[in-house]
Amino acid sequence: MNNIKFSIFDFFAYLIPGSIILLAFTIIFNPSLTRIADVSKQFKGIDISTGLVAIIVSYVIGFAADSIGSWLYTYIACKFLGSPKLGIENRLTFSEQRALVRQFCLENFQFIHNWKVLKTMSHNLSCAFLILMTSLFIKIPQTDAGERFQWFLLALIALVMSIIFMRRAHVFDTWHYRNLTTTVEALHLEKRALKDADLYQDS
Repeated sequence: MNNIKFSIFDFFAYLIPGSIILLAFTIIFNPSLTRIADVSKQFKGIDISTGLVAIIVSYVIGFAADSIGSWLYTYIACKFLGSPKLGIENRLTFSEQRALVRQFCLENFQFIHNWKVLKTMSHNLSCAFLILMTSLFIKIPQTDAGERFQWFLLALIALVMSIIFMRRAHVFDTWHYRNLTTTVEALHLEKRALKDADLYQDS
């Protein structure tokens, strides 16, 4: 079951964003693409070996783009949307809270960690669509005059998708921190840890 979850994470967090970025590079560096219909023609006649190479390259690109997506989320998105930790107060640090939940409530820890997984998926997809949007705007002057509006419309759609996914990343991250603090407080995990420490010293 864990392997299935890991595969789904890889698919949405790395492979799909990497595929979108690979498409963006193809659009920029292939001068023969002057119409929207030409893009779909690039995928016709692809054999298994070429497809496997494309999957591997997409995964590597997506994995590398994770750093860019994380940077965009931390230093750009959070500047506009605010810190996901805003309004959450607890005497313990978030690292200490994670340690307590992991120690005493492993199932809760996995549930809370899933918000971080979804956050990573979202900001990577946002990064990928942002790169795609850039490639489409670069391509517009190189396309046929009658096709430029369609390229422009696709670029705007990519921009909107990027904003939506970055917003979702912020929402998932906020839920992560709120669920983490709520779990520690509701289950009195700090008291349980202190009690266990006292029992250990007495023994």
